[in-house]
Amino acid sequence: MNSRYWWHHMFQVGLFLAICLLPATGFQCRQPPKVEVALWRDFSVNHVVEWRIERVCSSNQECYGFMEDGLMALMVQLCPIQIQFGDTVTLSPPPAGSPYSMKAANVSYEHWLRCPPRNYPTDQRLYDKNSTGLPYEIPGRFLHPGTTYIAELENGPFSRCFYGLRVVVQIKDMDCPLGINGTAFFNSSMLPDSAVPCSGRGVCGSTLLDDNYHCICRQPYTGKSLYTTVCSSMCIFL
Repeated sequence: MNSRYWWHHMFQVGLFLAICLLPATGFQCRQPPKVEVALWRDFSVNHVVEWRIERVCSSNQECYGFMEDGLMALMVQLCPIQIQFGDTVTLSPPPAGSPYSMKAANVSYEHWLRCPPRNYPTDQRLYDKNSTGLPYEIPGRFLHPGTTYIAELENGPFSRCFYGLRVVVQIKDMDCPLGINGTAFFNSSMLPDSAVPCSGRGVCGSTLLDDNYHCICRQPYTGKSLYTTVCSSMCIFL
């Protein structure tokens, strides 16, 4: 058997095995209803992402729980997560004996789509030689408000990133001014001790489709937007 034929044969065998390892159906992620309001917490929590192909979703319905244009469910991926700024995220490795490992990195949006190469910059990698097989936390420098893309680095002829070992982390900041009786205080040096988010006339919340936490006013109050989100400023009487 000449070497050219041998490599072609091995490629076919590898491709067959790779396809067999793909999940037959996508994983249904547990996401809140898109209209459900999550309230801003005054404490941080840790979110765990299971780095396993068995946790891969492949459509908006599976990844977010509903169909919606513009969402990031364009390809197989791990369940996307939304956190508030200040939370932590831990990646949990696959079970012992799995045919793949966990070698993830903070990547660009383009590399998240196409999957990153093996020689990705070391300062963007989330692991080192001592962390193989162990859970590791995404460093805080990668979790600023906005969107963070995490993907498996190529670790063989068939990169596991293409099979879904990548995740989108949306980090939401708080855009809820503190105030009293409809007066907002944007200068912290003038902030009274009794000041509360949204002047006490609403809640600081966010839905699945929001980019941040903003004031959601209670009736009969409303808010004049300083940015683009309704009620991002103080709640006043209608």
